[in-house]
Amino acid sequence: TALGATVRIVSAQGSMRDVEMTRFMHGAYRTEVNGDEILKSVILPRYSPSAVWGYYKICRKVGEFADAIAAWVADPVKRYSRVVFGATAGAPIVSVRLSQQIAKTGEIPDKDDIKAELDLLAPDLDRVKQHLFAVALQRCIKQALNND
Repeated sequence: TALGATVRIVSAQGSMRDVEMTRFMHGAYRTEVNGDEILKSVILPRYSPSAVWGYYKICRKVGEFADAIAAWVADPVKRYSRVVFGATAGAPIVSVRLSQQIAKTGEIPDKDDIKAELDLLAPDLDRVKQHLFAVALQRCIKQALNND
């Protein structure tokens, strides 16, 4: 989702359809693929050498499903930036506002700003999950900008 990928799905009858990743994942083990279809390919856009990305996963034990994931991809040449939050509870959450803010300032948003955005995008999110997403995003941006 963060990369702006598209998936190509083929039905048993041979018809194909392309679905943007922002619409593909519905939640854990739930996708846009119907019972008579298979995923044929994933189409990724080409990024410039100046593109940066970060990904951070928070889980209780290594190898477990994530409690919170954050990803950020930015390519200044393509003028592309995307922030995505996710976990097993539901579909990925894309934040256009945070993406634009980070691209414009080059700075890591503070936790309160991230939490306020999550309040708007996912009002039913509990405070613990919200905090985990905020920490994950800050860490993935640090990773992308090599500010470890």
